[in-house]
Amino acid sequence: MKRFFFPLERVLAFRRTELDSAQRALDLTAARRAELLRELADNGRKRDASYAANGSVVELRAREDFDRFLAKVRLRLREQVTAVEKELDRRRTQLIEAKRKCELLEKLRSRRWSEWTAEMERELEELAADAFRARLAAGNRSQSGRRMVG
Repeated sequence: MKRFFFPLERVLAFRRTELDSAQRALDLTAARRAELLRELADNGRKRDASYAANGSVVELRAREDFDRFLAKVRLRLREQVTAVEKELDRRRTQLIEAKRKCELLEKLRSRRWSEWTAEMERELEELAADAFRARLAAGNRSQSGRRMVG
């Protein structure tokens, strides 16, 4: 009886590593998106806070400048969010492809394992049958030897 051997085991290990890497990259990109969305929400709160205050003309001009600054920041953040969402889509596609490749090899390994198991069971049945026949033959020989003596 030979032990189970899957010739593509190293490829499967590589595919699993690739899958883990794709998952980590997706998680990092999703975290970056969440961070950008938090920054965008903070920007909105700052803008709302600047509108809540009443003040002099100088303060109103400063508030307008601050609002323009916040608008530029908001625009930059939205552009970054859009870029990160495109990156997320790309990472999701990579993850799906990595899963597909990994699952394909895992199914092939499982099929080979089942074939190997079935072959081992056949070999064990043959060995058991051979042992039974040998025992039966030995019993018949010993009984035929007793009959001759008596």
